[in-house]
Amino acid sequence: MMPRPIRRSLYPDWSTLVYERADLCLSFAHLLELLRGADAAERRLRAQWLHSLRVVWLRDLDAVRQLEFDRFLRKSAGLPVEPLGIPAAPSFLSTFPLTVAALPEVLRQGDVASVERHLGDDERIRQRIDKLRALGPTFYRRLFADRKLTQQELSDEELRKALKAKLDGAIKDEALVRNQQLAARDPTYCIRKGSLWVPPNDEFVTSVMRPLDEIRNDLPSVFVFFQAIWNVGSIAGRKEHVSTKFFKSSDRESDVLDWWHLLGAAYCDVFICDAYTSTCLGDARERLGRSKEIVYRSGDVGRLIQDIRAALSMDP
Repeated sequence: MMPRPIRRSLYPDWSTLVYERADLCLSFAHLLELLRGADAAERRLRAQWLHSLRVVWLRDLDAVRQLEFDRFLRKSAGLPVEPLGIPAAPSFLSTFPLTVAALPEVLRQGDVASVERHLGDDERIRQRIDKLRALGPTFYRRLFADRKLTQQELSDEELRKALKAKLDGAIKDEALVRNQQLAARDPTYCIRKGSLWVPPNDEFVTSVMRPLDEIRNDLPSVFVFFQAIWNVGSIAGRKEHVSTKFFKSSDRESDVLDWWHLLGAAYCDVFICDAYTSTCLGDARERLGRSKEIVYRSGDVGRLIQDIRAALSMDP
């Protein structure tokens, strides 16, 4: 079993990966960034260092969303639920999908050092990671073009209402799907109708849904992710022109994994990111009752360590 958080939790993104006296929380995104490293010696040292630490590996994104929606639906049905805690994975390998049949050694050892040792020199892995990162510029181009077009047709208030309705509709649609999945696999998930206990139907889901902002503490990872999209769209809308340099920047590619790291922003006591990710987050963490994220300024490691220690010393 993987260690569970017992102290204040710390989630750094890859560029700010440091260790302090806290529960160091990492995700599949960290593993991808490790495997992408071209310098084999540095990659191996990092993997061995991570292997030596007490790391709490978090569940993958879809598993966390399922956990959040399942809990929200059970709570809405009047069934007992546990408080939301750090979504720790039951094992290291369960943090990510792997075709383990072809990797018996990785499966046997099941740790970050063995994964790096067996996959780190595989050029195909880096190519697949690069394809994932390439989705970043594509996403930005579509979002910026869409926002500029809609702003030509709608006022700011009309656009805000339209986007909010679209967001809440997307959350409701996902809740309807998750409701069917939960009812199919959990026979205890029932509500009372007259003298019978029956699985909740679509009508039930529709009746309990609220705007995301009102249920953000039940769906924190969903809330943080959509806040980031909302804020990026707002940034796009304020720009008269976006240069091709912006889209071609390597930062836009790394943003894909930075957004994956937002899982840590939703759940961990201390979250570290770069200035752009912080802009995308806006006040999302504060609205979840968490402290403002720590922003790493390139090269200022001393200040980063001071900020982390100060944040970890705060009372929960």
